[in-house]
Amino acid sequence: MSERHGIFGIPATIFAMGLWVTATALEASMMGVLRYIGTGLDPLQIVFMRCLFWLVFFLPFILRSTKAMHTTRLRMHLGRAGLQVVSMLLWFSAIPLIPLTDIAALSFLAPLFATIGAMFILKEKVGWRRGLAMAVGFAGVIVLLRPGFEAVNAGSLMIIGSASLWALALLIIKSLSRTDSPALMTA
Repeated sequence: MSERHGIFGIPATIFAMGLWVTATALEASMMGVLRYIGTGLDPLQIVFMRCLFWLVFFLPFILRSTKAMHTTRLRMHLGRAGLQVVSMLLWFSAIPLIPLTDIAALSFLAPLFATIGAMFILKEKVGWRRGLAMAVGFAGVIVLLRPGFEAVNAGSLMIIGSASLWALALLIIKSLSRTDSPALMTA
C-alpha cells in the first residue's frame, strides 16, 4: 500500500502526527505563559491579541487563496466564529482559576461532545469501540472532578462550557467542509 507523501518526502501520516505533537507542545507552552502573565491581562485582550497575530501570520495565505473564498453559508461561518471566540474567552478566563492539568484534562471533553453531537445532529454512526472510548473518557472526567463534585468550581465550569462550544464549532466545521474550501474555513 503506497502512502501519500507530505513535505520533505516524509509520509503524510507521520508528518501530520509531527504537526499534532508540535501543536500540542505549543498549546502547553501557551498555557504556561498565560498562567504566568494572564493574571494581569483581561481575557478579551488575550483573545484579541491571539486573533490579531493569527491574522497577521495567515493573511498572505488568505490573500493567495481568494478564489476559494466564496460561500453561500456566511451565517454558519459567523456562528462558528462566534462560538469559537466565546469558547476562547471561557478557556482563557479559566487559566488563572484552576490547575493547568485540570484544564488540559477537561479540554478533552470537546471531542467527546463533538462525537455525541455527530451521532445526534449529523447522524453519524459510532461503533462500539468508539462508544467504549467515550465512556472511558467521561469516566476520566468524573474522576478528575471527584465523586460528589467537590472539585467543581467556576474555572471547571468555564472549561466544560468552552469544550461544549468548541464541540459545536467542530460540528459546524464538519458541515461546512461539505461545501466550502479549507482556506475559506480557516479564514
